[in-house]
Amino acid sequence: MKRRTKILALILCVCMLSISLFACSKPQNPEKGYYLTGSFNGYAVADEAYKMIKVSDESMLKEAMPDAELYYFIVNAENLTPDSVYGQHYYKVTAGNWDNAWGTEAYDLQPAAVYYDADGNPTGLGSIYIPGDYKGELIVVFDASAKKIYDNTMIKEFTPRVYGDFQTSFGLKNDWDYSDEGSYIMQKNSQGQYEVTIEVPAYIPEGEGATMYVVLSAKCYMAVASDYDYISWGANEQYIVSGAGAENVIKPTSPMSYKIIYDPDSNLISMVSQASN
Repeated sequence: MKRRTKILALILCVCMLSISLFACSKPQNPEKGYYLTGSFNGYAVADEAYKMIKVSDESMLKEAMPDAELYYFIVNAENLTPDSVYGQHYYKVTAGNWDNAWGTEAYDLQPAAVYYDADGNPTGLGSIYIPGDYKGELIVVFDASAKKIYDNTMIKEFTPRVYGDFQTSFGLKNDWDYSDEGSYIMQKNSQGQYEVTIEVPAYIPEGEGATMYVVLSAKCYMAVASDYDYISWGANEQYIVSGAGAENVIKPTSPMSYKIIYDPDSNLISMVSQASN
């Protein structure tokens, strides 16, 4: 009898241990789907009407980001209603609960914009903020693997700089590169204008010269659920170097020094050129 009791006790212990191990191995917050949660749907955390759609494996976006697990949602312009208190738009991506939610810390645009109330306090509790006067549809793409959020409202503003197709024409830097390293960053002068001097070698006859722009910002362009899905940063606000003393295409027959001046009040650009020593 004692032997049978010991065997039953042993079996019971094994069963309890198995149950315990199974419980520990289960994910505590299983992610069964992703939702867009924001001011436009009353901050409903698991609104089936705002459940994000998985990007098809055949999508060009998936081809461009093969290691990503991509989901998207498009909020139509007529449904993009602002927050009733602040009059702005806010959203997060969630896994159906607030314990698994991603906002400004996961935003591809850093630092993420913040809206401050009348007392100077930040609003949104970590939600991604979009100005209340934004017009158009909101496209959100979420990479569930990297936990990163992209949307079509992202704009990077930076110090005015000159860029263009310098490389093929003159061997200067990279074509259409507006990064700090690839462009000519302008400096603010005492008149509140921005200026930069660029030394340009002689024009190569086989080329077409160089087109120069002053660029002020970049924008995230994207398309989903189309024949040509993409996410790409590109120039947003920019002005061609033409006008007073400037030409649309720079084609010096000998080395030249170009001083380019940009007026932020009028968006006019002027240029002074002289032969390089």
